[in-house]
Amino acid sequence: MTNQNSRSVETVAELYLDNGNGSLIKRDQKSLSLEAEQTGQAGFTVKAERLGILQGEIRLAQSDPLKIDNVIAFSIMVEARPHVLIVAEKSDEAFVWEQALAPAELVKRGANQYDVKTVSPGKLLSYLKADSSGPANKPDVIYLMNVSRLSEKSWDALQTYVEQGGGLGVILGSSRIDVENYRNLGQADWLASLPSVHTRPATLKKIEVTRDDHPLFRYLKELNVLSLFSSAAVRRYWKTDLTDQAIVIANFNDEERSPAIVVRNDARGRVLTLSTAVDLRGAAQQQNWSDLARLDWIYAAFADQMTKFLQGGRDLRLNRTVGEPVVLTLPEKTNGKEGLLQLPGLRQDKISLPFRGILLNITTSDNRPSVPNNSGMKTGMKKNRQIAADRVGNYKLLFPGEGIPSYGFSLQLADKETDLQPLSYAELDELFGVDRWQLSRTYEELERTVLLGRIGKEAYPILIALLVLFFLGEHLVANFFYGRQES
Repeated sequence: MTNQNSRSVETVAELYLDNGNGSLIKRDQKSLSLEAEQTGQAGFTVKAERLGILQGEIRLAQSDPLKIDNVIAFSIMVEARPHVLIVAEKSDEAFVWEQALAPAELVKRGANQYDVKTVSPGKLLSYLKADSSGPANKPDVIYLMNVSRLSEKSWDALQTYVEQGGGLGVILGSSRIDVENYRNLGQADWLASLPSVHTRPATLKKIEVTRDDHPLFRYLKELNVLSLFSSAAVRRYWKTDLTDQAIVIANFNDEERSPAIVVRNDARGRVLTLSTAVDLRGAAQQQNWSDLARLDWIYAAFADQMTKFLQGGRDLRLNRTVGEPVVLTLPEKTNGKEGLLQLPGLRQDKISLPFRGILLNITTSDNRPSVPNNSGMKTGMKKNRQIAADRVGNYKLLFPGEGIPSYGFSLQLADKETDLQPLSYAELDELFGVDRWQLSRTYEELERTVLLGRIGKEAYPILIALLVLFFLGEHLVANFFYGRQES
């Protein structure tokens, strides 16, 4: 929240959440004291009670002259915590990465985003078994943290895991890496890159991002911190050979432009290779391979974005601005189903999927080719020009009686429409002309200025003063002349 007044203000932000029955219930509030022209933030922490779409509103308890942005609607998709498995030969090498993904303080409060477990390479197979003897759920993402070698069965199980949609991150941050083990057991068919030789350059190197549009770096780019990310010193790293279909998204700034981060998308899974360390082992003697772990919150954001990429999560943009086309891709099981679309203003309509309205397309991920008809729509897509996503508020799609979770999104005003910055004196002079405008800072000043412009100033006091002066002047002049005649 930004205070654009010339004086400090006290305000209260209130959090309202959907109770599951379509009603918004107040769950929390935060007080903010904002100085003039200052910006403040209010954070809310609420434990989700169910999976699926969660919608709500943030409201200002006290209104202001611009009422249109006193309420902001939002949507959040609540999903089960992803399971992340870190395979490491030494637990201290995995500790910093584990804390970046699941800080101990957040784990105590149950507010951690990921469930992270560190195991030795010998236990990897037990987490990849498909039968009942293994863990109940396979991990969503697996990291090989400086693992020197794996058995042939473990490599084969990892390949199957990736082919079935898993995400694998290979971090090469140790001289223990067995090059022959990585290269000679069939990994060239599916890994992103293969280690060849590790090097210790004479001067410190850095990681230069070459694909800032990649999902791994998109969030850091939005925060404008890619330059800070690239400032981390790298002392040692592996040189690697690229495999087929591999994409380099970051290089080391050495003469050879050696690949630093390489990704490869399988038919369903994803693989990434980072060719330097992410731990602080040996940092006291400046023997650590890189200073990435010294980047504080940027390091945590980097670990988070890498995990999200490997998880292969959908790009759920649930909060958009009015006027931006909304495209929802729902699971295949919703294809052909009838849903109930709830719109702002207590309005709802029945729709059949797939669906197309004004600024709103709802498709299904049935992996079938898109067959457009003469109108440019996919075959089978229903069209309704009466349903539009063109109003601020929450939109929710329900499937009553189908056992399918609800989906939804929210539309908000663009920031520039409510970020009202005052014009400078120079801009006012240019707009209206010099000395042709007046500035009123309060309602009373504005009222006085308007009244003066409409009825002018009262002339009666001035006329009376002029008449008194005229009378006194005439009296003095008359006495002067009458005095001369008598003499």
